[in-house]
Amino acid sequence: MKKTVLIIACSLFLLSVSLCAQEDLAKAREKADHASPSDCAKSCFEAARQLVDASNKEYGDGNVEQGLKLMNDALVYARRGTEASIKTHKNQKNAEIALRKMAKRVHDVSDSLALDDRPPVMEDQKLLERLRDDMLAAMFGSPKKSLGEAK
Repeated sequence: MKKTVLIIACSLFLLSVSLCAQEDLAKAREKADHASPSDCAKSCFEAARQLVDASNKEYGDGNVEQGLKLMNDALVYARRGTEASIKTHKNQKNAEIALRKMAKRVHDVSDSLALDDRPPVMEDQKLLERLRDDMLAAMFGSPKKSLGEAK
């Protein structure tokens, strides 16, 4: 009898934690969708980070299609955040840091997947790295000449 009650209590606890995580993700997406231009980058990167974590959980649970969908949603928010940061010239350093961390996290996720499931996630990582390159170019501009050409 005690074991049954304990199992039910643990199940309810895990269900409530899962529901809270989904609620937080929905709130982050809502906040990013309705953010002002000056706050858009910060909100979008937070939503993207949470989506990458949710994607990793789905991949871990064996839901490859849902994991890929969440990963693609994360890229949409990362792109929106990058564009907003470049356009407003606000939070550029934080945006670059967020993109670097997100690319590292996506790389870690791809390493944990089966070989057949890796290619789309690796493409997503490359896209994040391109977004980071765009952010760095916006922050510092493209170099006029490389050191090898100066001679």
